[in-house]
Amino acid sequence: MSFEADLAKELGPEPDYSGMTEEWIKSWKGMQLITEVNFRLSKSPVAFQQNQDLMERFFWDEGSVKEYQNGLRHIFTGQPELRAKFATFLEAPIETPAQQEEAKARLCEIVGIAGQMRRKQEFVSNMETKFFQAIKVPKLRIDSFRNVMVMSLIDRDRHASGT
Repeated sequence: MSFEADLAKELGPEPDYSGMTEEWIKSWKGMQLITEVNFRLSKSPVAFQQNQDLMERFFWDEGSVKEYQNGLRHIFTGQPELRAKFATFLEAPIETPAQQEEAKARLCEIVGIAGQMRRKQEFVSNMETKFFQAIKVPKLRIDSFRNVMVMSLIDRDRHASGT
């Protein structure tokens, strides 16, 4: 099978968008693009991991727009398909704060998220420690649970406080 056929198999059939809201369609297409990025980069474990790290930093707003642009340009070296799909972000001007915000909004739209999250490391570390102690998760597994657990903790605390 060709690479493109393998990719199509990985992505699965295109869904029927008629019953989806515009927000769900954007999210779905973003998830499909992330799946494609991961699939294309899976042949290079270094690029794959660099992308995972960069996108996590972007999601949590832990870097500069210049860092994200330069990082993706480097990671997508030899990947014209990915460069084309991220072009509106990669080519966005970032000289002013307003342009940087616009560029971040473009990347959010490309990957199908509503926006970046902001976190304080102390809060995350404290909540992770309490949660993982409570459920007795082995130390080695903590990193693989981090993002899902943080969101679960936030939701749990909101529910407990009635907000």
